[in-house]
Amino acid sequence: MEMQDDKVDIPDSTMMTAENSKLTANIVHAGGDNGEELSGKDMTTHDHYMKDVNEILAELDEKREGDKRVVEEFRLKMNEMVDEICGQIEQRLVARYEKTNEKVSIKLEYLNEILGRVGVLEQELSDFNSAVGVLFQEASN
Repeated sequence: MEMQDDKVDIPDSTMMTAENSKLTANIVHAGGDNGEELSGKDMTTHDHYMKDVNEILAELDEKREGDKRVVEEFRLKMNEMVDEICGQIEQRLVARYEKTNEKVSIKLEYLNEILGRVGVLEQELSDFNSAVGVLFQEASN
């Protein structure tokens, strides 16, 4: 600081604005409940700390929003992967069903042949049974 003609030259960085100097203390000193009012310098410090706290909270909010975006991106990618895996499983199941259907079809054809033979044998048995019945009646007469 230099003194010239009874004037004090105060650098701008240390000057308090008229608004800060007019702030009176409805604010209680953070250290206690004794009702002490903050001076202009303390108010500036308080404001500085509040600004820092607000900046920290803003950064925290930004990081939380970033975390939300990361989680949402993760969720989307996981859903895509699940959809892809489900598609692969469905394709494998369809392929397995086709193979199983071929085997079942072959076995059903074989079963149908057997049942056809059984039907023929039942008819032959019925015819034989009728012939034996006719013979039994003729033999009884």
